Amino acid sequence: MFLKTSDAELLVTSYGDSPRTIVAHGGWVGSGELWAAPFERLSQSWRTVTYDHRGTGATRHSAPAITFDLLVGDLFRVLDALNIDTCVLAAESMGAMVALEAALRHPERFTGLVIVGGRYSGARTPARDRLVAGCKADFRATMEAFRQRLHARGRLRGRARLGQADRESIQCGGCGPDDGMRRRG
Repeated sequence: MFLKTSDAELLVTSYGDSPRTIVAHGGWVGSGELWAAPFERLSQSWRTVTYDHRGTGATRHSAPAITFDLLVGDLFRVLDALNIDTCVLAAESMGAMVALEAALRHPERFTGLVIVGGRYSGARTPARDRLVAGCKADFRATMEAFRQRLHARGRLRGRARLGQADRESIQCGGCGPDDGMRRRG
């Protein structure tokens, strides 16, 4: 489907009908097709959503420039249009900047993050500095503290868990800056 905004038509795909949802954002030139292989299997037990962000795939836009704020805003427009209150957010490469910014702006909307080969840069704020320092020092503990913070605020209804079929189709390579999702052969 195409999600129409005031200055864009974003190609959005959604498969599966589980209450557990994972939404993916591609990299700088990566369209939603990047997520086809893992999402094919995950859609059997998750609702999987991806979209072609501005400048990629079949999405069309008339904005004079593709700005960071437009990209972050488009992510929330996709979530809102599909009535997604909370989800796991996945991103790869430069898309990680959009995902991390979205999580910083509205942490209550995300039950987890999957960052694949990601990079983050942007204006330094105390919140960003704490997130980056925590991830560098102890990624697992930082993500657990993030989850607990959301849970304590009543923003996290449960903990997103992968079922056995999910674990068989996707193997997560640890939790570190060089790790990512790999498709099992």
